[in-house]
Amino acid sequence: MKDEILKILIKFYPNFANNEKCAEEIELLFSISKITMIPVTSSQIKSIGYDSGTLYIEFNKGTVYTYSNVPEGHYKALITPDHSVGQYFVNHIKGKYDFIKTDKIVTNNEIK
Repeated sequence: MKDEILKILIKFYPNFANNEKCAEEIELLFSISKITMIPVTSSQIKSIGYDSGTLYIEFNKGTVYTYSNVPEGHYKALITPDHSVGQYFVNHIKGKYDFIKTDKIVTNNEIK
């Protein structure tokens, strides 16, 4: 990823002396923000991730929603295969937590 970032920086800022260092810092920021997504069996939900109170839900249509201030217990319950993921989502998450639809993409089970 660093090489791609460096190409963009050089293209737009050819006289900037620290393009390589800047590219390294940007790459570090991106690597920190990767969230592992756990595939689930559901007719509506494809995968679920969690980090520091934020729940990430990737729907089968490709959209990713982030839900704020969600207790980790809900995440653990969602990835436990002993009940309906969709039903748990509807009963315990949907409409109960603030959310935003994001432009994030899930690739190789990581959200970026």
